[in-house]
Amino acid sequence: MSFFARLQTPWSNLSKPNIHTRDGDNQPLLRGHEPGVDTDVSLDDHKEKTPNKFSEKPSGRFPLILNVILTLFNLTLVLFAWYSIKTPLLETSFYPLHRLTRKEISQLRRPSQWINLEKMYGTTSPPPRQFKNWPLILAPVDPGYPDTALGHDPKRHLTLIGFISPEEREFRVSSKVSAIAQFRAIDFKMENCQLILRPPPDTVSNVNTLEIYELDQSLPIMAKDLTFSNRPRRKSPLALTNVYNGSEWKYNFACPTDTLFTFEFACQPGAECDVSWWQAPGSQNPGLFLIQSSAEMS
Repeated sequence: MSFFARLQTPWSNLSKPNIHTRDGDNQPLLRGHEPGVDTDVSLDDHKEKTPNKFSEKPSGRFPLILNVILTLFNLTLVLFAWYSIKTPLLETSFYPLHRLTRKEISQLRRPSQWINLEKMYGTTSPPPRQFKNWPLILAPVDPGYPDTALGHDPKRHLTLIGFISPEEREFRVSSKVSAIAQFRAIDFKMENCQLILRPPPDTVSNVNTLEIYELDQSLPIMAKDLTFSNRPRRKSPLALTNVYNGSEWKYNFACPTDTLFTFEFACQPGAECDVSWWQAPGSQNPGLFLIQSSAEMS
């Protein structure tokens, strides 16, 4: 036999299944099957199971694609917000209050809070009642520091839990310093007001003569901006009164709801005076406050 014939022999043998034994008996095609024995085993049970592509685990590409889409979306929002700040047109269209200051917001029109209540009461007077109203602003101004705001958060201090801003404000009047207070009339049909100046006990030692003025200011005052240089103009004098321990001064006036009233307390020119105390909303002995009533007060 030649070399090439011997080389082809194994491959030719592989192509022919060996289904006969030496004694010539037939061998079963399936392992465990004997001739003459009925069995339920079929050829299909021995076929190799092909992998099901739908039973495989989901691909890791979907979470990656989702993260990319969300990242691009967030970047779009950031760029849009940045561009809206730089572009007045977008700022006006989408963010009308975005760059307004607190002072500008306070100057916006204030709609009525008492819609149709006048129809409920008609011309009848509400039941008599009254309450105390505290100054929105109580701040000293000093010509020695004409551009310094002295009444903005004067007792703000740092603690272990952060900054704390007590509501205490200083009423201080001297030969150089005057005090400015602003009130807002609130509530429905509580339009009779009485301004009261009553020094807390043991805060004033001498007799001090103070001038009291109503100021020409119909808009809210920002304490952080109030200085001697930009203080409101004096509109009209209200009183010249002596202030001492146990004294009390009153001033009655009409106060329509949601109206601002601003006052200045100053020392009489050329006279020496020193009046000073701290007060907070709700204190038992406030020095300066407003009483609002549904009926006229004496």
